Amino acid sequence: MPSNVRNFLGLSILALAISIVGSVIGFDEAVAMMPIPNAGTILMISSVVMFGISFGLIAAAGWGRQNWARWVILIFFLLGLASLALSFQKLMGMSSFQVGTALITTLMKAAALYFVFTGNAKEWFEPKRAA
Repeated sequence: MPSNVRNFLGLSILALAISIVGSVIGFDEAVAMMPIPNAGTILMISSVVMFGISFGLIAAAGWGRQNWARWVILIFFLLGLASLALSFQKLMGMSSFQVGTALITTLMKAAALYFVFTGNAKEWFEPKRAA
């Protein structure tokens, strides 16, 4: 496994772990911001599904050598950046821990994507040629 892919895996999994910790700690605050019945249940289910999909994509890209997975991760990252920009005012109203977690994980994901699309990671995702 190339070093850039290892860096991608390490940063991606660490960012996911930090996001999980941030979600657990900020769960009550997030539920309070949702003006719908059963907000806690909906938030819990959606978080588990989102983290599961994220880990599956990271595993498919890093260990499974699936080129499509790294592109899906990039698309999700860009959508997340757009969402973060659109909800900037709401983010500033949250606790400093939540803001810091969002900032750190966004930077880690950006670095992970840099690694998975550059250097020695490129040949990792090229289709194997029959001899």
